[in-house]
Amino acid sequence: MPRQPRSSAHKAIKYTDVPLSSADEAEDAELSDASESASGASSSRKGGVHEMEEDEDSAWDQGDDADEEPVRKKARTSTSSSSAKVKVPTKGKGKGRAGKLSAFLAMPLDILVEISRHLDPLSLLYMSRANKMVRGVFARRSAAPIWAAARANVDLPALEATDLSEMQLASLVFERNCHLCGRGRASIVDYALRVRWCKTCQRANLDNLSRLRKKVDDMHPKTLQCSFFTNRSATGRGWGKNSYYCTPHVERLSAKLHELDKQTPKGSVKESKKRKAQVKVEDGNEVKADEVAVNELAAFVKQRRDNVEAAIKDDLALVKWERSSLSSRRETNDAARELRRDAITARLLSLGYVEADCRSLIWSSVSKLVDQPTPLTETIWNRISPKIIEAMESEKASRLYRERLQQLGGRLAALKPRYEALLALQVGEAQTTFPSWSIFHTLPSVEPFWFFEDADSSDEAWDTTLPAIVDEVDLARRVIKVGYARKLVEVFVDAGAPVDAVLVKKLEAPAEPVQSTGVLFSTIEGESAYYAYGQRNIRGAVVDLGDTADAVTDAEFDSIFGQLVASFTVVSYTRPIRRSHFPDVHGLLRDNGVSAVPDAAKVLPATLIKQMLNVLKRAGLPNDRSSTAKLEALGPVFACHGCSEALARSSLVFARMNAVQAQVLGWNQIVDHAVHLHTHDYSHYGPPPEIRLTTSTYPPDSPADDSDAQRALFLGKGFVLADDSS
Repeated sequence: MPRQPRSSAHKAIKYTDVPLSSADEAEDAELSDASESASGASSSRKGGVHEMEEDEDSAWDQGDDADEEPVRKKARTSTSSSSAKVKVPTKGKGKGRAGKLSAFLAMPLDILVEISRHLDPLSLLYMSRANKMVRGVFARRSAAPIWAAARANVDLPALEATDLSEMQLASLVFERNCHLCGRGRASIVDYALRVRWCKTCQRANLDNLSRLRKKVDDMHPKTLQCSFFTNRSATGRGWGKNSYYCTPHVERLSAKLHELDKQTPKGSVKESKKRKAQVKVEDGNEVKADEVAVNELAAFVKQRRDNVEAAIKDDLALVKWERSSLSSRRETNDAARELRRDAITARLLSLGYVEADCRSLIWSSVSKLVDQPTPLTETIWNRISPKIIEAMESEKASRLYRERLQQLGGRLAALKPRYEALLALQVGEAQTTFPSWSIFHTLPSVEPFWFFEDADSSDEAWDTTLPAIVDEVDLARRVIKVGYARKLVEVFVDAGAPVDAVLVKKLEAPAEPVQSTGVLFSTIEGESAYYAYGQRNIRGAVVDLGDTADAVTDAEFDSIFGQLVASFTVVSYTRPIRRSHFPDVHGLLRDNGVSAVPDAAKVLPATLIKQMLNVLKRAGLPNDRSSTAKLEALGPVFACHGCSEALARSSLVFARMNAVQAQVLGWNQIVDHAVHLHTHDYSHYGPPPEIRLTTSTYPPDSPADDSDAQRALFLGKGFVLADDSS
């Protein structure tokens, strides 16, 4: 009956200390050759391929003499009619050409051995598995010098322990299969335990002494002193504090010791030696079987103890070699990667790409194809070149775009002094409302001066275009003014401030842009908004020069901007929040390098505007900017009612930690206090604090009244009031 194919797990433990089946042993014996024995520089190791079952019979041990001619097989005879049929050879199913190893098999043995001396252990290990004939050459003891030469080619140190043969050592160090489950790419190796495993198997089978006693039933008393151990835990923590064992190895070793115990006679070792001496006196060559069993058990335990001690030294030597080898391989791989990058760069340069495009290969999407230690061959280049060229085209387009932006930035820098000269000529409100640079350089009459490379930027051309530029500046002034007024009106409607409904209708924005600025730059900005955003001196603020709301008169604008509550706040990361009215807020934003469009400023919250209107009503003052001076003249008569409760529930940490509870302040101070600390309360939380005029009487049912019911509401939600003595 033919043997079943071996599983991946079986292959993984082929060269470990796991016992072979009887079929495996028969195959190994078939490959052996007993005519040649270890001599000269042969290996001193006596450990077996399977250390639990063999002592001196190792991977080098052989069976029959290879010089003897094997017994010829008898030809199969058959009287059936089918024997007369001629079998037609069929094409093999394997890859490649049939019989392509025939020349290799016909190679003289001396040449094969000489080639093998120049290989590394892994290549020699793979070669030994090519077929039975080659395995018969390299699995015998006489091949030990060949393995030693291959090991010396990579500076792999020789082992002091005798538990591993050269083939087993090569498999342990260089192969990547888990010895327990057969899974590939097992990167964890422990030379002290003589095992390579995956993370799953390591966690499941690497146990300390306490867990080991629970897992292994009826452990032999001498098991631990004969077992390999390590000081490295699976987690990598606590190295050197405890001893860890491979549970399957301990189980097999314990079973082996129990088996030897069964063969050992009852009684003490001294009695067995005495009986052995008596037998020798009577018959000098005869030894009893029970005394042989005692010697076998003692020899096995001694050999295991010696190997355990030697394995600790071997572990240190192999780890040291592995680190030095890793460093050497890293240097070699880095050099190979550099050669590959240079080769790819040379090919790309020959295709017309520039050095700046090739430098991006290191961090581009094809970096994994470029950064490889494998030499660049024509086959590899044909396979990876389409993706690399595609990445180069994308990088080339991005480079050209960046270069174009840099050119635009240089022409803009040359144009900005003309803008500064025009701004210096403005006086009064005309200077305050003059558009910012980000709006100015996107005007239709200004944009051609820096967008086109061959544009005429002479003084004559500028003077010729200047009237059109001034007209567009006036349009931009009007558009900006309409935007600030529209933003105020939207909040006034929510706050209930007096606003004419007809004026609200006049300020409605057009459904579609009429005459947007930055038309030329928008044609390239869409290619890569990221680069355009990075070029702050190029990216402009787009406004609609057609959104002028011509029906709104100057008097109607004054009715909006002239209100006391028509103020804006300017937020800065380096300066405190500042309040300002139009057009001063526009000049403030522009001089700080902001685009100064209406969206750059914030309107006061609608809730705060309602409170300000209520204060004006109680003070008997009109909603006019002139009332600011009168309110400020009243002195510190304004209080932030409910300030403690608002700060207690505020999500702003800096507000809770750095805020000073408002007592009684002046008008500008109380408004700044509300804007700084309670903006989120006005917008998101409730009930918000209330600005109150302390000289006026408020109704007892006011939402901000500090009644017991109100305090109970806050305390019920888990808030602690700052002025609560309890």
